[in-house]
Amino acid sequence: MREEEVNYATVVFRNNNQRTVETVSDEVKVQNQPSTHTSDSQDKQEDELRHRFRILACCLGNLCAILLLVIIGIVVYISSLREQYDKMQADQMYLRAENENLTALQHSLGSENQNLRRDKDAMTVLTANLTQASAVLERSVTNLTAEVHTLTERNMELEAEKKNLTGKLQEVEEGGRRLNISRAQWSIDEYCGRGGQRCQSCQEGWKLFQSHCYASNNPSEAKRQTWEEAREDCRGKISDLVVINNDEEKLQVSDLSWDSLTDKGYWIGLRVMNGTWKWVDGTTERSWNQEPVEGRCAISVQTMRWESVSCDRRMQWICEKKGLSV
Repeated sequence: MREEEVNYATVVFRNNNQRTVETVSDEVKVQNQPSTHTSDSQDKQEDELRHRFRILACCLGNLCAILLLVIIGIVVYISSLREQYDKMQADQMYLRAENENLTALQHSLGSENQNLRRDKDAMTVLTANLTQASAVLERSVTNLTAEVHTLTERNMELEAEKKNLTGKLQEVEEGGRRLNISRAQWSIDEYCGRGGQRCQSCQEGWKLFQSHCYASNNPSEAKRQTWEEAREDCRGKISDLVVINNDEEKLQVSDLSWDSLTDKGYWIGLRVMNGTWKWVDGTTERSWNQEPVEGRCAISVQTMRWESVSCDRRMQWICEKKGLSV
C-alpha cells in the first residue's frame, strides 16, 4: 500500500479591489504518486474556479442591490406622480365647481335684472292706480260725510225706538215674574196640596228614595216611546231619565218597575255616545261590560239586569228628580 499524505492550502479571494486573505483548511489526502506536477495543476484550477465563483456571487449581490434601489426609486417616483395627479384632479373639480357657481350666479343676476325691470313696470302701473284711487277716495270722503249725517239722524230714530222697546221689555219681564209666581204656586200645590196640609218630598205618583223621587211610566203598548221621546216626557215633568249610581239604587229601580211579568224593560238614562256608555248627567258607566255600539240605549229588566237595545224601540220608562226638602 501507498502512504497517504495530508496537506493544508491557503486561498486568496479579491473583492472590489480589496485583498482578503482567507485561510481554508481542508484535509487533502494524496496518495503517493510518481509525479507531483499534475496535483499542483489541479489545485491551481480549483482555486481559479473558486475565485471566479466568488467574484460572480459578489457581482450578483451588487446587481440585486442596485435593482432593489432602482425599484424603490421607481415606486417613490410613481407615488409622487400619483399624489400630483390626485391634486390636479381635486384642483380640476374645485375649478369646475367654481365655474358652475359663477354660471349660476350669472343666471341669478340675469333673473334679478328681469325682476327689477318687472318691478319698475309694476311701480309705474301702481303709481297710475294710486292717482286714480286718490281721486276715488276724495269722492268717497264726500259721500261718507253725507252718510254720517244720515246715520246721525238714524241714530236719533233708533234711540227713540230703544226707549219704546225698553218699556215693552219691562212689561214682558213683569209678565214673566207673574208667570214664575204662578208656576211656583202650582209646584207648591203639587207638593203640598190645595188644602194647606203638610208638604211632601215627592209629588203624587212619585216614590221617594235617598232624597230623590222616582216615577215609573207604564203606558199601553201603543203609547210606549223611544228613548228620546221618553226623555222629553221626563223633562216635561222637570226631571230626566233615571241615573243609577250604586247597587242600592239599582235594586230600588228594579223594585219600582216590575209590577207584572208582562213588562219587558224600562228606559233608563244610559246610552252610547262617542263609543262610550254615558248617563244623561254626563258621567261614564264603567261597571257594565257591555260593548258600546252607536245607536244603542240601555233598558232595565227584572232581577237588576240591564240590556242593550236599539234606541228607536218603544219601551216604558222611569223618570227621576230631586225631592223637595221639607
